[in-house]
Amino acid sequence: MLTLSFSAWYYAKKNNFYKIEHQPVSLFFKKFWAAKWAILCPVIIIGGIYTGIFTPTESAAVAVVYAILIGFFVYKNLTLKILYESLKEAMVLSGMVAFMLGTATAFAKFLSIAGVPAKLVELVTGLTDNPIIILLICNVILLVLGCVVDNIPIILIMSPLLLPIVTAAGMSPITFGCVMVLNTTIGILTPPYGANLYLAASMAGVRMEDALKYFPMFFITLLLALFATTYVPFLTLGFL
Repeated sequence: MLTLSFSAWYYAKKNNFYKIEHQPVSLFFKKFWAAKWAILCPVIIIGGIYTGIFTPTESAAVAVVYAILIGFFVYKNLTLKILYESLKEAMVLSGMVAFMLGTATAFAKFLSIAGVPAKLVELVTGLTDNPIIILLICNVILLVLGCVVDNIPIILIMSPLLLPIVTAAGMSPITFGCVMVLNTTIGILTPPYGANLYLAASMAGVRMEDALKYFPMFFITLLLALFATTYVPFLTLGFL
């Protein structure tokens, strides 16, 4: 989060995107209180999942119904026309992402049948016994796969293969989980797959070429976060 915040600040400062005068702290509390009903939406999603009341899919559906209700009856700025346009846009975005996920899943199945993951593991273990180099190679493999395959297939296929290797190199399974998620997150932002990058550009209403101009700084800072997570166990384990 800090690395992404720094990247956003850098580009905003460099390009003079926004110039906002300093506001009193009291304004923050006033705006926070005004947004209290909207803020409850993510609370419903996260709280519903972690308390076991909802599955992730159910919590999303409940949150949508809640958002519609407060839009109509609390804030009173939601109309049937706006709701229709929002649903239409959501269907277009969902269709685009579903198509990309389907293609990536099929490609992941092909890689699995061809035995590519197992061959990659054999390659890693045969190259070196240096823990630092082994962890670096594992990161590179996950990053490359993340650029062409969706994150869920990567996690399902590569986790059981790479876990024994990284634990033998001294990495905690907890840290490996964080590294795996961070790797696949970076991959899903990176072309040619880059589903999240396409989605963000579509939601922002900008061309993909324009979005790519601001990608390098975010990519570099995320890589720094990845290497820090890989080689500084304290960041994920604390005092465990």
